[in-house]
Amino acid sequence: MAEDKFIIRPKRTYGENTVVSCRMPVEMVKRLDSIGGKTGRTRNELADVIDYGEVKFGVRNESVTCSAQTFLMKAAMAAAGGLSGVGLQIVGYNAKLETQAPGTIMGIRIMMIIVPIILGALSYFIYNRYYILKGEKMAEITEKLNQLHK
Repeated sequence: MAEDKFIIRPKRTYGENTVVSCRMPVEMVKRLDSIGGKTGRTRNELADVIDYGEVKFGVRNESVTCSAQTFLMKAAMAAAGGLSGVGLQIVGYNAKLETQAPGTIMGIRIMMIIVPIILGALSYFIYNRYYILKGEKMAEITEKLNQLHK
């Protein structure tokens, strides 16, 4: 097996399901982690937020933090669905038409390509500018937690 390859092999079949195993070189995992670190990772930061809350308030509130995050994700999905409908109305989409007008098609393309790029860039800027739980600040919080739990 070559060290620089991503290998996926089927393991066993269980009824209609197949179990798959994958092997990745350590360098590939590090590169993927680096990419995730540059774009923001909500799952990894959630643990940092829980630690920060414990240091700041003196109580560890995993359940409240995780349930609030789940609620916010569901609210965001609902808002995205509603905004998609509004966007389709704005560009003049008509579900009854067999062929959409060229302006409508262009509007849908903008909604699917340009708007997500802009929002992704905006979220990247907000994350890098305002998310404080990284680097020295997180090391300080970790040290305080270690002192609390000795």
